[in-house]
Amino acid sequence: MPRRSWRLYRITSVRFKRQRLPPQPRGNLISLSDTLGCGQLSKRPTPSRPLPSAAHGAAKGVPAHGPAVVLFNGSDLSNFDTFLKSTGLNADPKHVFQVEHGVIHISGQEFGYIITKQEYRNCYLRAEFKWGEGTYAPREGQARDSGILYNIQGPQRVWPRSIEFQINEGATGDFWMTDGAALTGKDGNRVTGPDGKASKIDRFGKGPWQNVVGYRDPAGEVEKPHGEWNVVELSIRTAT
Repeated sequence: MPRRSWRLYRITSVRFKRQRLPPQPRGNLISLSDTLGCGQLSKRPTPSRPLPSAAHGAAKGVPAHGPAVVLFNGSDLSNFDTFLKSTGLNADPKHVFQVEHGVIHISGQEFGYIITKQEYRNCYLRAEFKWGEGTYAPREGQARDSGILYNIQGPQRVWPRSIEFQINEGATGDFWMTDGAALTGKDGNRVTGPDGKASKIDRFGKGPWQNVVGYRDPAGEVEKPHGEWNVVELSIRTAT
C-alpha cells in the first residue's frame, strides 16, 4: 500500500490556517483529522511570506526545499477528501468540516479527518491552529485533542497505521505510533504501536499531564494561551 505522509490531524476545538509544502514526488499524504468529543479546531490562511529553509539560512534543522505548495486555499476543501468513522469517505452530513471566514473549522463532534488528495514525501509542513470552546462525549470535559498523522499505510479508517504529531492540551509535541508504526526516540529506544492500538513518546521537557479540558503543562507549556494561534512545523525526510 502507498505510504501517506502527513495525514490525520486529530482535532478537538481548534482552527487551522493555510498550510504550505514544497512540491515533492508522490508517496505520502497529508491530512487533518477530528476527534469525537474533543471540541473544535480551526485553521486559517497563512500570510504570504518566505518559509524557513536551509536554502534561505532560516530555522535550524529545516531542510532545503522548493517553492511552497498551499494545501488549503482559504475558500474550500477542494484539495482534500474527508473521512468520518460513521459515514466513510466524503460523506459529512453533520458538517464536521467547514470553511468559515477563510479558516477550516472542525467541530469535534465526530471521529474522522481530512486528507490531501495529492501524496507527498520529503516534506516540510507548516500549519497554524487554535482551539475552540466545545468538547463532546465521550471526551467531554477532557483535554482537547488533535494531531497530524503521517507515514500512513493501509486503507482509510479511524485510525490507520501511522505516526502522529500530537496536538493535545498540555501534550502538544508528543508522538503516537499506531497499529504497527514505529519511531526511535532520542534515547535510542524504538517504540512500536501494538496492533489496533497506539504507543507514545513524550516530547522533550514534558511535565506531568492531566486529561482535563484546558490543561497546561506546569513544567513548560509550548502552546500559547487558549484562543490564540499556534504554529506547528514538521519535517519528514526519507532515509535515502
